[in-house]
Amino acid sequence: MDNKIKKVALKMLQLKKFQSLYEKSTDKEALKHGHPTKEFEKFVITSATKYIEKKNIKQEKQKEIEIIPESFSIPDISVDSKIQTKSLIKVPEVFKSTFDEVWTPTIKKEMDTYLQGKKRKKGFLMYFDGGAKTGKTHFAQSAVEFKGYKSKYRDIPSGRPVFIIEADNANIDETETKWHKYLPSEKHPEGLIHIQMCYIEDKETKIIDPEKTLYNIYAALFSLSQIEEGTIVLDPFPLFCDLILFVYMLKHTSEGKFDISFDEFLKPERKITIFEYQYKKKLIYEVLRKLRNYKVNIILIGNVKPEYSTGKNMYDSKKTGRFLTDSGQTGSDYWVDVIGRFFKKTEEIQMKKGGNVTTKNITRRYLAITDCRFEEEEFLNDSVIFKAPKFIDIMKYLMRVYPKWANQNLLGLEYKTIN
Repeated sequence: MDNKIKKVALKMLQLKKFQSLYEKSTDKEALKHGHPTKEFEKFVITSATKYIEKKNIKQEKQKEIEIIPESFSIPDISVDSKIQTKSLIKVPEVFKSTFDEVWTPTIKKEMDTYLQGKKRKKGFLMYFDGGAKTGKTHFAQSAVEFKGYKSKYRDIPSGRPVFIIEADNANIDETETKWHKYLPSEKHPEGLIHIQMCYIEDKETKIIDPEKTLYNIYAALFSLSQIEEGTIVLDPFPLFCDLILFVYMLKHTSEGKFDISFDEFLKPERKITIFEYQYKKKLIYEVLRKLRNYKVNIILIGNVKPEYSTGKNMYDSKKTGRFLTDSGQTGSDYWVDVIGRFFKKTEEIQMKKGGNVTTKNITRRYLAITDCRFEEEEFLNDSVIFKAPKFIDIMKYLMRVYPKWANQNLLGLEYKTIN
């Protein structure tokens, strides 16, 4: 066999159009276990011979360019007349990655960072829940007083300005009564607390328009992805999760993919299927994954619901006195750095007045840290409790447990408050 015919035939063997042409014309398989069959080889040799005779190609380079892309390699041709080819099963390029291609740049970047004393700026992602009037809103807005921390490996950005994303119009009263000095003024022309009201009302139903409200929340959240100073507050986070389920499932319902409806409280009227649950979880996890990459501090505000004992009917069920987290999506705690719960506690105090001792009940607000990724392995729930908490209290606590070396060097130059 002529060498030119062999080379062209070898290249033709790797072209899918020749495989398809052979299979359609003969109704036989062109490949078996990744290798061409004998009948297919004869078909290709005949086609290659006709191709050379018709084109009368004189230069071998012209043949290579016209017949097959340059990325194909020409296998070695054996001495005998039989055409020997390599397996046509392609190996993904990622499987061919080398250590120098993947890990060497990462190691060099780490060396440049730590050997030269460079630091990254990264805030904390926090989730706090609690009942009504337990101090969640006050705590979130108190971040405006946090001026940041410097540590050996990581700088915590300032808490100001505070960007609040809400849908229930519950924050402005707190700002005007407790934090009004941070509203736009001569000292702070643009203000240091900003509230983005995302709620949109449906003109016909006079209740929330889920699709437009969710769009506003997305826009407000992702437009802050590049800021390097400040605090983002999403309040309430469970409503955001409910809107995701409502909007996306409802859209799929209209296309006939799901059969699901919702009540006036945006809750499914039936239990969602496993597939629907996984779809909702995927969408929420994508948002949380993005938030993990933000540089600023982020506070997600959740709700709680009372726990009831099980009974034959609703009249047999009674409140247990405990509360369950309404996080909006199970597994959200995996993505955050610290978890806490706000609660109120009524205490009796004795007061002396005019020689008389009177007893009065005083209700105080508390925040219990229930979990933290930087704590020791034997960290006990509710072992860290703050009275009348503010954002700076939590940041001081976090900097005691992160990084670990700070426990022995709290007064060192590498650990200080930014003035």
